[in-house]
Amino acid sequence: IDCETSAAMSDGPSLGGRVRIYWPSEKRWFRGEVKLRRMKRGCAEHRVDYDDGDSRWHNLESEAWLHLAQPRQTITPSPQQYQKRRRRRRQEDEPVLFVVERIMEARTNGGAREFLVRWAGYSAEHDSWEPSCSFLDRAPIEAFEAARRPNLSSRAGGAAANGTAVTHVAAQAPPCPLPVGPLDASAPPAGSAAMPEPARRVELLPGGAAKLSGFLSERLKQNLYDTALISGWDFRDAGRANLRYTGAQGRPDILLEWNYYQAPEQHQPPPMALLSTAAELIDAALRGGLKQEGANGEGEGAEGGAFCFPREYALRSVLGLGYRASDDMAWHTDMAGEEGWLCSISLGATARFEYLPAAAPSARRRCVVQNEQPPVKVDLECGDVLLLQGGLLPHRIVGCTREPPPFFAGISAGTALCRVNIQVRLWGHDPSLSLGSLLEDGFQDERSERISAEGPGS
Repeated sequence: IDCETSAAMSDGPSLGGRVRIYWPSEKRWFRGEVKLRRMKRGCAEHRVDYDDGDSRWHNLESEAWLHLAQPRQTITPSPQQYQKRRRRRRQEDEPVLFVVERIMEARTNGGAREFLVRWAGYSAEHDSWEPSCSFLDRAPIEAFEAARRPNLSSRAGGAAANGTAVTHVAAQAPPCPLPVGPLDASAPPAGSAAMPEPARRVELLPGGAAKLSGFLSERLKQNLYDTALISGWDFRDAGRANLRYTGAQGRPDILLEWNYYQAPEQHQPPPMALLSTAAELIDAALRGGLKQEGANGEGEGAEGGAFCFPREYALRSVLGLGYRASDDMAWHTDMAGEEGWLCSISLGATARFEYLPAAAPSARRRCVVQNEQPPVKVDLECGDVLLLQGGLLPHRIVGCTREPPPFFAGISAGTALCRVNIQVRLWGHDPSLSLGSLLEDGFQDERSERISAEGPGS
């Protein structure tokens, strides 16, 4: 084989590799395994045996396709990381499912919300307190909370309280957002006037992305800003490999990194306020119409190759980036690939954000997509939130407005920062660390207030 043929044959996935290929005629993705490879008219073709029994030859250079990561091995934390986690036994049995009749009461235990459940077919003596993450459906929680907030209109269509399956084994519960509780009625900080909050809005964008506006009060914005700086303060040594952008000309500084480039150090505090707030923002986006995968893992209802948010997920890592007015970010996709969904919270000056609404995890594919369709342009103002498949959709920051809003200028006084971007991700260097596991280990939910998916802003 000559050099040109050898190079062409090396393009694309390796034999035996798992891939996901988009079929335009079906408007959905299909998974399979690469079995054979050949050259035809100077182009490399791969035969893919699909999980549904089909088998086809593909010229992958001209099609939308993705590598599928091999099943991830669970990493056992080292003795230096979270001693409670090291002693916890993992339950391997299948979860036992029970049916909720109704919720009787609620309480906060160690910072986590728990509900007293009356089980269908059982008497009151079998009532038990269950954490919110044990519920496979949030309808009983929604009905219970709505009954306690008669002054707030319930979500359109209401919520049924009965017949909802729940796991009785908390360790086996699927990852899910924290419950949306009552609005925080606390007064604004001393010396500040109560400002009307903007209307809450969920805007669905091409490629399966979503933008949330008006969900963060000024009190909560300051709490998120403070958490990002405090959690990362002692972990920004310029010599560390994971701080590759810090000090680079025209690029943002990494203010906080937790479980993204590497596992966190023993004494680094987990940014609980950021993880918990992101969980509720994701829940609000799903209520607002963000498309979610079907039960079989495929993107039911997604059109034009749009990505769907995973049905089961956990929040595992956080990055905090600090921008100056002259900073930007070049075209890139995140290293997490298929696990690249992120909840990106913008604080400070308005950022000019662009992304391509089609999968392009390589520079070659990005050039093809850029020639086929223009980028989607989104202005991210202070308090805006973006949900995006950043591991597959190329994106960049073109620049920031020079003047941040007065609120941000006040809390960031003395720094050169005009914007802080907080990115909470599903992917984590150590996949066994997540918001749910941290709450199980006794870490407190440190938010100054909760976000409600319904009703006016706090």
